[in-house]
Amino acid sequence: MTDASHSDGSVIIRVNVNAAEADKELVRLTKKINALNERISDKKQDQMPLVEQSKQLAAVLDDAKAKLDYMKSGDAFFTSSSIKDQEQTVASLQKEWDGVQKKVETMNASIAKDTRSIERMSTRAGELSAQIAGASKSSAALAAASKKADEYMDRFVRRVKAVSYTHLRAHE
Repeated sequence: MTDASHSDGSVIIRVNVNAAEADKELVRLTKKINALNERISDKKQDQMPLVEQSKQLAAVLDDAKAKLDYMKSGDAFFTSSSIKDQEQTVASLQKEWDGVQKKVETMNASIAKDTRSIERMSTRAGELSAQIAGASKSSAALAAASKKADEYMDRFVRRVKAVSYTHLRAHE
């Protein structure tokens, strides 16, 4: 804040608060936050079928593993060829489940990253809102202080005039 005095006795106070810039940045951030929220929503929609597919594959894989364990237990007779076929089925299902699960995890990481970005932007938006509100309060306070100072100055000028007038009348 800087002050400047003038020959007429007035004082101009400049406030270095750029509320308009903060408001523009807040609008920009709000748009980005909305776009990210939309993107997260889209990613979650894309992820839902993969999560369902992963659950179904997990159930089929668990059944195939249980069957393989039973085949290897010796409680019933199975040919080595049928056991090998079941092992291949388990390996194939495991590979398919791993691939789907990796996609789900990649989407989770992307959603988490976007969510952290939103949190950072929201924090900044809060700071900007506070700055804008502070600028408004400062402007209101400055206006009130300026009005009060004007009132004091008017009273002072009237007194000086009264004293000068009285002084002049006394010397006549």
